[in-house]
Amino acid sequence: MAAAYVNSWARVVRAINWAEKYGLGILVDLHGAPGSQNGQGHSGTSDGIQNLFDNPTNVQLTMNVLTYLVQQLVKVNNVVGIQILNEPNNVDGLPAFYSNAITKLRQVAPEAASFPFYIHDGFDLGRFADYISTRNDFVVVDHHSYFVFGDANDQKRPAQDLVTSLQPAKGSLSEQLLGAAAEGRRNMVVDEWSCALSEAALQGSTDPVGARQKFCTGQMESYTNATAGWSFWSKSNTSYRLISMLTNRLQDRVMRQRCQLVFQISSWQITSNLVFLLPSSCDQAHFRNHVV
Repeated sequence: MAAAYVNSWARVVRAINWAEKYGLGILVDLHGAPGSQNGQGHSGTSDGIQNLFDNPTNVQLTMNVLTYLVQQLVKVNNVVGIQILNEPNNVDGLPAFYSNAITKLRQVAPEAASFPFYIHDGFDLGRFADYISTRNDFVVVDHHSYFVFGDANDQKRPAQDLVTSLQPAKGSLSEQLLGAAAEGRRNMVVDEWSCALSEAALQGSTDPVGARQKFCTGQMESYTNATAGWSFWSKSNTSYRLISMLTNRLQDRVMRQRCQLVFQISSWQITSNLVFLLPSSCDQAHFRNHVV
């Protein structure tokens, strides 16, 4: 273990306790598994190689870390769940990996039998909506929604087209979310999304700021309508002010009562990365009973 991570778990615990003091629920995820689940820098590797799923040693190390997290957190009132992996590659064996991990983790403690475990969909929402539809325990699928990274066609899609597609129960993206949520009995969250749009998406817009605001509002409405909850990915005060302003505009909606402080384990050595919280109160009972 690198020196930077020595005694870091105490800091994670301290942050969780701070959150409990202010009535905030915590979702903990394994952001960087041993060997890396996706070969990307945010998983704690710099070589670009995914070396988890076909490496028994790294699989066992990953299970060791997840077991430790369950042992430490399963009885903590304001820990609303543990997410097994962040944004893994959508490999053929990913559902089997999840099933094996969840089976073992449910045996860690009596409380783990009904504890909420979250799984990321590997950016294949349909596949994992189907996966959770076959389960009868507390498993929630997490979808991350970005339109500024990845697929070139998504990046070029005009802002107004995106806004239209997000109209609740009308737009194509909204319908896709509703369909997946229905299949998965609404056991679905969107725990990363952004207001960011590419330059290509904003070409021809006379009001880029207004376009982003409409895009943000459209996403919030769509995710609120289709899912069990959402959290916003941001690391700048500017984004916080924007999301707070938009949330205040929608203060009469159910989503004002849904917040998550997403506290992510950013490498398998148990270091941490604080992302974003929405300004309203939440607790374990709210989150554990909120998802069907």
